[in-house]
Amino acid sequence: MYAGSEDGLYRMSRVFFDAPCMMAITASDEGRIIEVNTRFELETGYSRDELVGRAMTECRDMVSSAEWTSIQETVAKETLLSNHEFVFRTKSGMLRDGLISGTIQNLNENSCVIWVINDITEQKNSMYCRDGKTFQKSEDKYRRLVEDLNEVVYSLDQQACITYISPNVKELAGYECSEVLGKPFTDFVYHEDLTGRMERFQNIINGSVSATEYRIVTKSGGVRWVRTAARPISGSDSGGVRGVLMDITERVLAEEEREELKKRFLYDRKMEAVGALAGGVAHDLNNVLTGLVSLPELMLMEIPEDSSLREPLSTIRKSGEKAATMVQDLLSMARRGVKIDSVVSLNRVIEDYLKTPEYELLRKYHPHVRFEVRLDETLCNIKGSPVHLAKTVMNLLSNAAEAIGKGEGYVRLITENRRVKAYMGTYGRVGEGEYVVLMVSDTGAKMSSVDRERIFEPFYAKKILGRSGTGMGMTVVWGCVQDHRGYIDLESEESKGTTLTLYFPAVHEVLQDEERKNIESSCDGKGEVILVVDDVAEQREIASLILSNRGYSVATAPGGEEAIEYLEKSRADVVLLDMIMDPGIDGLETVKRVFRKNPHQKVIIVSGYSESAQVKEAMQLGAAGYVTKPYRIETLAMTVRRELDRR
Repeated sequence: MYAGSEDGLYRMSRVFFDAPCMMAITASDEGRIIEVNTRFELETGYSRDELVGRAMTECRDMVSSAEWTSIQETVAKETLLSNHEFVFRTKSGMLRDGLISGTIQNLNENSCVIWVINDITEQKNSMYCRDGKTFQKSEDKYRRLVEDLNEVVYSLDQQACITYISPNVKELAGYECSEVLGKPFTDFVYHEDLTGRMERFQNIINGSVSATEYRIVTKSGGVRWVRTAARPISGSDSGGVRGVLMDITERVLAEEEREELKKRFLYDRKMEAVGALAGGVAHDLNNVLTGLVSLPELMLMEIPEDSSLREPLSTIRKSGEKAATMVQDLLSMARRGVKIDSVVSLNRVIEDYLKTPEYELLRKYHPHVRFEVRLDETLCNIKGSPVHLAKTVMNLLSNAAEAIGKGEGYVRLITENRRVKAYMGTYGRVGEGEYVVLMVSDTGAKMSSVDRERIFEPFYAKKILGRSGTGMGMTVVWGCVQDHRGYIDLESEESKGTTLTLYFPAVHEVLQDEERKNIESSCDGKGEVILVVDDVAEQREIASLILSNRGYSVATAPGGEEAIEYLEKSRADVVLLDMIMDPGIDGLETVKRVFRKNPHQKVIIVSGYSESAQVKEAMQLGAAGYVTKPYRIETLAMTVRRELDRR
C-alpha cells in the first residue's frame, strides 16, 4: 500500500489486509490494481502477484469488460458506488454473485478507488429453496445435463469472449475449460474462416438466431469442422450469446470425399471417351503410316549406299517414325489393356532411360537445368510394362524441365518404398498398402488450380503451358498409372515448385531375366509359308514385301473367310492375322474357326491398337505372337521367327 505517516497507516493497512470481505485498490485513471487483501486472494483463487498491475478484465475476464466499464463510470461520475450486484469469475472458471461498493480516495496524492466486495452466492441460492431442495441442487442437475450432452455448450459476452464452456470441449478440441475461458472465440477459429465471423456474432447479439459451419483449431494444431447454433441471451443485463457446438468433421470429410470421387469419376469417363476416340483414329493412322515407315526401310535395304535417293528416303522414314510415335501416344491414351504381368524393376527402367539418346537430347535442350537422380537400392519390384513405364519417366522429366522455363533450376527424380495409409489425394483416394513411389520435382512456378485440374488432358499442356512434344505426354502418364493400378498425387507451392508423386503397388516377387532379342540373320526365313490376312490391300502388300525379303514364302487373304478356305486346301506355317477386318468375320472369329479345325495352327495377331480385349482373348485361345502396326521390319521378322521356332 502507499506509504504514509506511521502508526495510523499501519493500523489501516492491517484493517485492509485482515478484513473478512474482499478488498482491492485500483488507480482511478487506468483502473489497474494497486493492492488486494488476503480475502480477495482466497475468494478469487488469484495470487497478489497475478493481480497487481493488471486490470480486472485482464485476469481471464474476472469481470466482463462491459460490466466493469459501467461500474467504473458510475464511481467516476458519483465518486461513490454502493452495493452494486454483479457477477465475477474465479480463476477456476466458477461464476459467483457479488455485491461491490467503491469510493474514490486520495492516497499519497494519488487518486484511487477502494473497493469492497462481498460474495453473496450462497445467500442468493438460499432464496430459491423449494421443499427442502436448494437451488444449488437444481443447478447441479442442469449442469450434469449439459455436461452429458455430446455437443459443447458455450456462452459469450458482448465482446465475444467465452464466459462458459462445457467440459466436453476437451474431447472436441483438447482444451481444458480454464484454457479458453475469458478469450475471444475467434482465437480458436481457423484463419481461413474468420471472414464475417464477428459480423455474424453481432447479428446474433441484435436478435438474430443463427446456425453456421466453420473450422476450429484444436490444441494440438489440428482442424475440426463444427456446426454451431446460437441465440442472444435474454433476461440478462450483461447480454451475450449462448449456443452449442457440434462436431461434424466426419460428415464434412465424407461429403468432400464423395464429391471428389464424383469429380474423379466424371474425369475418368471424359478421359476414357477421349481415349476411345483417339484409339479409333490411331488404328486408321497406323494403316496409313505402314507405307511411310516400312516401304522406305525396304527401299533403303535395296539401293546402293551412294544413291542420291537415300537421304530423301531416310527423311520420309524418320517423319513416319515421328508420326508413329504420336500414334503410340494416342494408343497409350486409349489404354486398351496394357499387359502388366511382368515383374519389373522401376530402378532399372529409369537407369536404362538415362542411357538413351532421348535423355541426352533433353539435357541438351535444357542446359540450365540440373538433373538429380536418387534411386533407393532396396526398391521393391512392381508388375508392369517396361515400355510404358519408360515413356512415363521420359514424359515426367520432360514436363518438369519445361516447367522451369529459361531460368536456372533443378529437376529431381527419387524412388523409394513407402507404406501408405489411405488418404484423399489430389486426383482421388490413395488406397492403403505398400507402394513403390516415383517422385519428380521441379523448381518451376506454382501451378494454378486450372492447370492442376487439366494437366492430364491431351494437348492441354502444349497449348496452355507451352510444353514441347506431342502434347499428350502427361496424358500418357495418367494412362500408364491407371493401367498399373496406381495413383497420382500433386503438390505445388510458391517458390518451391511442383512435385508429382506416382504410387505403384509393390510386389515381393523376384525379377526374371529379360529375354534378349536376336534380330540378326537368325530371324531370316527358310522358305516357310506365311499366310498374311488383312482387309487392306496395301497392308498385305507391305507385309508380303518384308517377309519375302527375309526369305519366307508368302500367301495372302483379304478376309477371314478366305483365310479359312485357303487353310482347308493348303498349309501355312504361320498365319499373320489382322484383328479388325470389314466386311466379313473379324480376326477373333477367324482365330476361333481356325483352331476349331486345327488346334495346333500357329497364329500371330496384328492390330493397329495396343492390346485390346479381343487381342487378349485371341491369345488365350492359342495365338502366341502379337505385333502392332505400322510394321517394323526387324520386329515383324523376329516375331515370325520366334513363333516358328516355338515347340
